[in-house]
Amino acid sequence: MAVIMTTLATLNPNGAAALEKYAEIVIPLIDAAGGEVLSRSIFLEGLVGEGFPQFVATIRFPDADRARGLIRSDAYQGAVAYRNDAFLEVRTFLGDSL
Repeated sequence: MAVIMTTLATLNPNGAAALEKYAEIVIPLIDAAGGEVLSRSIFLEGLVGEGFPQFVATIRFPDADRARGLIRSDAYQGAVAYRNDAFLEVRTFLGDSL
């Protein structure tokens, strides 16, 4: 069953180069795992509630095992230092499509 991986993050104001390098490594890994990036967005305006993330990414995977495998892979783990420099806070989770 297809799953959606969502990442909510706070950008590091000094992390633009790290974000570029992180994306350069991770986007091909997502493709190789059968993932499809549905959206990558930067916060524009809050409409309801508060405490909004600055960055949101949603990616569809054919199944949860492929999404978990991506995050656990050595190739992805090699990009974690760039992720940590690009973002001050990162939360990533899996969900079902409704």
